[in-house]
Amino acid sequence: MACLRRASYSAAMNHHDALPSNSPAAPAAPRYARGNLVKVPRFGPGTVLGVAGDQVTIVFADGSARTFLVDYVEPA
Repeated sequence: MACLRRASYSAAMNHHDALPSNSPAAPAAPRYARGNLVKVPRFGPGTVLGVAGDQVTIVFADGSARTFLVDYVEPA
C-alpha cells in the first residue's frame, strides 16, 4: 500500500507544479490614447483628452470635457 501512496503523492506534486502561478498578469494596454477620435452615444464625436484606469476624458466640439467609463466610449 505504501507504493500506491508514494505514486499518488508524486502525481499530485507533479500536477501542482504544472499549475499556473498566482502572479499578477501584466496590465492590458489602454484602448484609447490622448488624441484618439471617439464617439459617445449621447454626446457625439470628440477627442480623448486623457485616460485614467477605466475612465476616459473626452473634449467635445463645444469645448466641454466629460469623463466616461471606457466601455461607454466607441472609436470614431
